[in-house]
Amino acid sequence: MRTVKDLMLPIEECATVGLEMAVSEAIQILERAQEGQWVPGGACKHRALLVVDKDNRVLGKLSHLDIVMNMEPKYLSQKSPEAIAHIFAAGLSPGLLKSMMQRYSFWEEPFEQRCQKALRSKVEDCMHTPGENEYIHEGDPLEVAVHQLVIGRRHSLLVTDGDWVVGILTLADVLEGISRGPEGVSRAEG
Repeated sequence: MRTVKDLMLPIEECATVGLEMAVSEAIQILERAQEGQWVPGGACKHRALLVVDKDNRVLGKLSHLDIVMNMEPKYLSQKSPEAIAHIFAAGLSPGLLKSMMQRYSFWEEPFEQRCQKALRSKVEDCMHTPGENEYIHEGDPLEVAVHQLVIGRRHSLLVTDGDWVVGILTLADVLEGISRGPEGVSRAEG
């Protein structure tokens, strides 16, 4: 039986940023990480950075969506980011989207001004703080992780060992593991 630990990316290989770092600097690290270049904390193949405190404990994640949502604080003032995601998942017509933007007064400031403000903000202002359903223990069976990813509509889970985050498991990791089969050999090769 394969476990989460078999497919997770260890934290030592993930790109990390601190709470006080400027978002502009975090974006540069994220871009280098996606290109596979060496970044503080290692090379990361994922589309999010782990946010750590001064003791290197993981406090959250920072993704492209987190940064863009920070450009309009009203997105975050809605009941929850999940509520916004649910609305979008239901499908929006262009007319409904325009109506929502007017009703909730989204994007009142000029776009360029919001972009500059977002770049000057700190990571802690826009990072995503995971809920308890976004963690999984490294010893859990892979089937549990798949279920948690699918039901929670998540792209990744933070992997724990006790109270410490020791890695991250993504859908991409799971799909790669599935394609390699139970022995870790690519089905295409075998």
